[in-house]
Amino acid sequence: MATTEEDTQATPASTPLKDIILADDGDVILIIRKRQRVRVSSVVLTLTSPVFKTMLSSHFLEGQAPRSAEQPVEIQLPEDGGWEMPELLR
Repeated sequence: MATTEEDTQATPASTPLKDIILADDGDVILIIRKRQRVRVSSVVLTLTSPVFKTMLSSHFLEGQAPRSAEQPVEIQLPEDGGWEMPELLR
């Protein structure tokens, strides 16, 4: 896939993140390229993705942190696509 000019430019610190809620009671927030915050359920992530299953296990920092709907864990995904990841998660 071709990289657009928008993809190569840094997001200014003053630009608010776009919030996307896929699970109202989600206990994980995926921060995609510092542009989007996607709220998802760790249960769904671990059932559908071996990568997230491993990441959210007790062997990794993301899995060790307590997480709940009130205090979700934030996971940075700086290299994942802007619009592709939320669509994949849907």
